[in-house]
Amino acid sequence: ETYKFNFVNMLKDDSLYNYGMMPLAYSVLLNDAEGKGWYRTGRDICYYRNRRDYTFTFTFNAAYDMDMMFFAYCYPYTFSQCKIDLKEAELSANGQKYMVRKKLCRSLQGRKVDLLEITDDPRDTAANAKKRIVLLSARCHPGESNSSWMFKGALNFLLSDDKEAVELRRQFIFLCVPM
Repeated sequence: ETYKFNFVNMLKDDSLYNYGMMPLAYSVLLNDAEGKGWYRTGRDICYYRNRRDYTFTFTFNAAYDMDMMFFAYCYPYTFSQCKIDLKEAELSANGQKYMVRKKLCRSLQGRKVDLLEITDDPRDTAANAKKRIVLLSARCHPGESNSSWMFKGALNFLLSDDKEAVELRRQFIFLCVPM
């Protein structure tokens, strides 16, 4: 079956949807049948000015009847996924050498907000006192999942054996707030 979606009251005067970007979809039945997760889809995609503001519209063909569908702007990155990724980084060999995971504070919901300190030797306080600090904050609002994916890539790089990562850890202390 074909569905047309119109999202009204948009505020930006332009959108990546006008340059080839497509919405993401997730079908519960398609995932169960084929193992297919989130995927780009849609046709007749358009973002345009209406009388007062802007409208985003697209048409979608459902693969199954009576399916549960989800749509997104960016690939979702959940708090649960963040916790898994941080635990993997913390337990990795380089994570154990170059990263210290601390509690920055608690969120309004009572969740632990992590602070990661990454440098060549986090325990060398004398040497670290002379280093400049780089602050990486990944996400302030729930809809900013794309920044979480960027943070994950930055974290993987900073903990890697890449020669640029080694040099960055030697020169700086990275204080990172992942979510």
